[in-house]
Amino acid sequence: MAEPHLDDSLGAIELGIVFSTALYGVVFVQCYTYYQAGFKDSVYLKALVSAFDPGLIQAFLHLTISEDCFRAVSFAVLESIALLLSSNLDQSS
Repeated sequence: MAEPHLDDSLGAIELGIVFSTALYGVVFVQCYTYYQAGFKDSVYLKALVSAFDPGLIQAFLHLTISEDCFRAVSFAVLESIALLLSSNLDQSS
């Protein structure tokens, strides 16, 4: 089975994580200010805001996705360095 090559898509994955982190922060701040303002809204509206509240589960998922992307980038860079060094050793012998 051939291994997938992520060299062409790693930049897109990293940009996606950066934008996802920014949007996660925006939603978190909006929910925080909504709860701090103490509006006397209906229970239905408060439940709707709570449904979109970025909780601990979403934070955990976001951190694990970021860590996986970091590992993929690190592996791709180390693999490129290893290939470069092995080709230099082959040329010198």
